[in-house]
Amino acid sequence: MSCSSFFYRDPIECLKFLAANPTFDGYQTYGPVKFFTDKECTECVYGEINTGDAWYFYQKIIDPGQTVNLLIFASDATHVTNFSGDGKVHPVYMSTAQIHGDIRKQPNRRAFILVGYIPVCKFQKTEYPNPTKQQNYPGRLQARLFHACLKIIMKTVAEAGRTAVPITNSHGDVRMNRVFLGAWIADKEEQNIIAALGANSCYCCLAETHDLGSSKPLAVSIPYLLKKPTHLFFSVSNRENDIRQDQGC
Repeated sequence: MSCSSFFYRDPIECLKFLAANPTFDGYQTYGPVKFFTDKECTECVYGEINTGDAWYFYQKIIDPGQTVNLLIFASDATHVTNFSGDGKVHPVYMSTAQIHGDIRKQPNRRAFILVGYIPVCKFQKTEYPNPTKQQNYPGRLQARLFHACLKIIMKTVAEAGRTAVPITNSHGDVRMNRVFLGAWIADKEEQNIIAALGANSCYCCLAETHDLGSSKPLAVSIPYLLKKPTHLFFSVSNRENDIRQDQGC
């Protein structure tokens, strides 16, 4: 089996770089807001991530002098070589929800930073004891490698979620930030790998292959994922009561 290299950066250091970048001066938000279409405040309008219930919920449970900082990650398996080994990697990019969405989506603004290259190894070329393992093990080993690399990348993010870190903006203002994983942008294949699911499984519901085409709604799997301590999927819920209940608050 050939060796592969794993390259990564500290996401918190990248976050500090984005916060201090004068390019984003005037396009950053540091607190939650709520917009309503009626005087009774019953019809809520959602726009930027800070208008969502997740940001509002986290701001309420952290210390008053701290700021919520939600990270946005993106990844996708990418073909990098054509004639020298057919190499592939999973580039992982990161941005912050404190930067306005219309700025983040402009590539020339460079609001997303490359934080890692997760290798894709050729486990298929390894010899296994029997045909069943030959068929199943390569995918399982690659998924384990993917999560092992992510665990290394996300180590400082998990620590910053428990203990606030000082982050300075371009004016020199220092805020104590509690950092949480807010969203992950990926295609269906990548989403299943992140959620530790098989290729034919659904990361949103409990549907199996034989349920495809069924008109009967199936149970949503997000509450089960929300109980895990990684907080990986908390941002997909836009109901504060659901988040409180699923996290045992």
